[in-house]
Amino acid sequence: MGSRKIRNCSELPKFGTAAGAGAGTEAALGPETRTVAAVPVAGKLDSHTVAAATGTVMIATGIITVKEAVRWPTKRREARLEERQAARLEESTSAVLVEGLGIRRLLEVLILDDKQKLAHAAAVRAQKSKKKTWWSLSRNQMIASAAVVLLAIGYHVYKNRTSLFGNERKNQANEALRIGNIHLEQGDFTTAIYYYELATKLYPSLTNAWTNLGTALTSQMRRMLDKEPIYKRAVEAYQKALAVSPSDVEAAFNLGVLHQSMDKVDLAIPWYQRALSHDPKHFDALGNLGSALHKKSDLDGAIKAYTEAIEILKKADQTLVDHHQVSMLYYLLGAAFSSKPVESCSEMSCLDRAVEKLKLSLQHNPGNEEAKHALSALIADPNVTAASNTYISTLFDEYAATFDKSLVQDLNYTVPKQMSDVIATVMTQKRVKSFNKVVDVGCGTGLLGPYLRNVSTTLVGIDLSVEMLEYAQQRNVYDMLYIGEVSTTLQLWQNKSDTENFRQLDLITAADVFVYAGDLQPYFQSAAASLKKNGWFVLSLERLEKNESATEDANAAGSAAEAAGKGKGMTKYSVSDEDLKRGWKLQLSGRFAHTRAYVVELAKQHHFQVLHHENIIPRKDNMVDVQGQLLVLQGCCCLAKFLLTPRQLLNEERGPQMSRSDFLQIAEQLSFLRVTRIKLR
Repeated sequence: MGSRKIRNCSELPKFGTAAGAGAGTEAALGPETRTVAAVPVAGKLDSHTVAAATGTVMIATGIITVKEAVRWPTKRREARLEERQAARLEESTSAVLVEGLGIRRLLEVLILDDKQKLAHAAAVRAQKSKKKTWWSLSRNQMIASAAVVLLAIGYHVYKNRTSLFGNERKNQANEALRIGNIHLEQGDFTTAIYYYELATKLYPSLTNAWTNLGTALTSQMRRMLDKEPIYKRAVEAYQKALAVSPSDVEAAFNLGVLHQSMDKVDLAIPWYQRALSHDPKHFDALGNLGSALHKKSDLDGAIKAYTEAIEILKKADQTLVDHHQVSMLYYLLGAAFSSKPVESCSEMSCLDRAVEKLKLSLQHNPGNEEAKHALSALIADPNVTAASNTYISTLFDEYAATFDKSLVQDLNYTVPKQMSDVIATVMTQKRVKSFNKVVDVGCGTGLLGPYLRNVSTTLVGIDLSVEMLEYAQQRNVYDMLYIGEVSTTLQLWQNKSDTENFRQLDLITAADVFVYAGDLQPYFQSAAASLKKNGWFVLSLERLEKNESATEDANAAGSAAEAAGKGKGMTKYSVSDEDLKRGWKLQLSGRFAHTRAYVVELAKQHHFQVLHHENIIPRKDNMVDVQGQLLVLQGCCCLAKFLLTPRQLLNEERGPQMSRSDFLQIAEQLSFLRVTRIKLR
């Protein structure tokens, strides 16, 4: 849901197609050879540039020629005037020299000669005027004609440079687009962006290059803490694609995905609707539109969009349908029904409808962990003791990009600050200055990391989600990060042969980690086996208490949500005596809640002393405060647990029970026991 498409260079926009023709060949090219493709680089002249330059030169030449042609008559007149003056000077000189001839006779001869010459010249001009052709044009006329021709040719070349040489540039742009697609498929977003930008410079009207540039920028943005600059560039790329091709469905759809990935659903919805206006059967756009409307608590609109998307896929060729996507649509539809007030649905309750849709989701994809977990929460399955690792990693991989904003800003999540304040208070009480090795289990994006950095020498983070750890790494507060499950990863400090790390942890923190587990026995056991003597275990949980009237609480939640303009609140289950006896319950939210008595008893079983316990409000859910609890536990000597107080001895109270193995362990360490009334079981 919400996948972005990569456009190929030689095809029209099609839904579901991916670039990469020839990817097998190009992928083998090394960094030194991949730029040998026929793509112009900076500084190299192509035919388009040469044509433009040629046209410009021809126009300039024509202008200069015209100027010369205009000045030619003036130059000619000046030359003739100079010739006449020279002739007159020569004649005057000759007249002085011929003194022996009679002046009268000389003048007669000269006048006659001039008349004959004038008559001959007139006859020649008359003859030429009768046989005038293009080659007999005067020099002035020929220059002017050549200038006009040059101007006309130059203007034509310059005006039509794109049509004359555009195909070559388009081919080069398509080649750059193809190379960019290969790098995008390989996850090399930086190189892909370079080639897409090159393609847009070569041929700005190439829509697919703009669309894929937006996709590459969006993918790169997901890995960055400061997303705003990349986000703006991606928006600009999609808008330019739509400016070139206003009816481009994928560009509009991807722009909606981009806005929604930044949790800006108000901006995303119009683009999904625009995509659907051009392609009403675009089921991805329908699914994402439903998700955006669901986020805005428009549950009826979300249900309508999900249902339409499912109906389109039902009518399609089933051999071509991705049933994982159908499963996800049914899961989202079930989630929407489960968020509605119970009695607001006709024919059957909304919860029953939600269960029905989740079961259909699992029919299409039995491995859909999100649907499995949601169904378990709806039916309150007591056999589910923890969310699966696959569910947790998938959930937070998808949630990573907007985790900090959604949790801190939208849900008012304050556990890291509250946990930090409590740790500081207890450190002061116990006169602890700092901790040597600290492990932040379920560290996520590292919200707790900056607080722990100030009180730790070595800080380690553990999480199941790779995407979340990428953001944690960018905070630069953790010395080491591990991908893995809590109990499994803590075994790194439980190996007796590794003397450097064996039980060397001073502090383990778990902020809202165990809300995805009901049975906490394995985690307490693992923490106890990893901590130093007197090491601390700090954790936050959601609190389970007796709910006398689930209906009243549900109505209160709905009223609070409606007052805030967020729609109805989530329906609550009543808490039974069996739930309280067990000590934990899977809630409709998909998270587990625990009783205080259960946690305190579990702490005692694993030799932890409760240094601090308080009720807190960790976050909001549907505009209603979530009830939570925060504990600081300290490991203690196993013997202290079984020593009887003087009051117990005087009152002859029953002593605590201990296992035979614990008794033998203590007996080996002590030469005698000053303990009475120890009952073995």
